[in-house]
Amino acid sequence: VSLRSAPRCQYVQQVVDAVHPEVSDLVADIHARVMLLLSQNLVGLYVFGSVASEAYDPGVSDVDLLVVTAQPLVAAEYARLRRMHVELVAGRKQWKDRIEVAYLSRKALRTFKQRTSEMGIIGPGKPFQVVKAGRDWLLEWHDVREHAIVVAGPDPGTLIDPITRAEVDACIRDYVLLFPGQLRDHRHRGSDAYAVLTMCRALHTNLMGEATTKRAAAEWAAWEYPQWHDLITQAQQWRLAADNEAINSAEIHAQVEAFVNFTVQTLH
Repeated sequence: VSLRSAPRCQYVQQVVDAVHPEVSDLVADIHARVMLLLSQNLVGLYVFGSVASEAYDPGVSDVDLLVVTAQPLVAAEYARLRRMHVELVAGRKQWKDRIEVAYLSRKALRTFKQRTSEMGIIGPGKPFQVVKAGRDWLLEWHDVREHAIVVAGPDPGTLIDPITRAEVDACIRDYVLLFPGQLRDHRHRGSDAYAVLTMCRALHTNLMGEATTKRAAAEWAAWEYPQWHDLITQAQQWRLAADNEAINSAEIHAQVEAFVNFTVQTLH
């Protein structure tokens, strides 16, 4: 399986010009393992996020995938997937804490706006677990519907109902409200960079009416809000730095908190 030859959703006009080989190899491995473990229960596998939006940074960006199943997974399937993900990264140290895979049934994906359903998920810094997922995943499923690379299965537009601009805007406003409380316990550069760049994307999407990459949103926000230019530029550097686990000073972290509060006030 190569992402280079994988079909795109029909409404995505621009084809990915270059996909990093390590991403293609990783996705091919995950695809093969998932097919083996789920067999006929596998409906589709989709790559979204930075890879699909052509904003992938080698060694830094996560790889985001959605696996859709015909029927809800049972305990034995969850256990096999949990073991598979441990084995997957055991031989790929460079991917530790950089893979997010969500496992959701076709019915749960169809009804996520109306109710929560069980979802298997493994993400950066978190082991494989089973959670309840519903409307709080609207932004991710909107991304899948509009921009995903189809590795296997039908067009995601046939699995996910249309999501309106008003629904996206409301979800973004709710999402940014979570950040002020979360920042109090996280001061390392990677976390601060994530907060700042997420605020940039939230501002751009909500005010400009279209989603874009973190890099493009940061450039736009730095121009649109010159009072935050230096902080946004720093955040871009923190994200790519090898020492992004370093702790920011109290003064710099206070600036991050101020920018988050500015975003909350701007969007509400």
